[in-house]
Amino acid sequence: MNKSDLKHIYVVQCLVDGKINFLPITLNFSLCNDEGDWIMGYKKIIKAALIRQYYGLYVENTYVISIVYYHCVS
Repeated sequence: MNKSDLKHIYVVQCLVDGKINFLPITLNFSLCNDEGDWIMGYKKIIKAALIRQYYGLYVENTYVISIVYYHCVS
């Protein structure tokens, strides 16, 4: 199993147009470092992924609050 074959699934709590949403995103890489902490800038990466995966979201009115669920699958 190659590390790049893994899919990292996150459910993100975010504020979109003033409303709280829980949106799933899938990445090809982990947002955790080797110590199990979130990497620096993880919210910017998530925000970019949200905007890419949900075409109706816009940069200026989408804010990442937290990651509420994480799962890794092959």
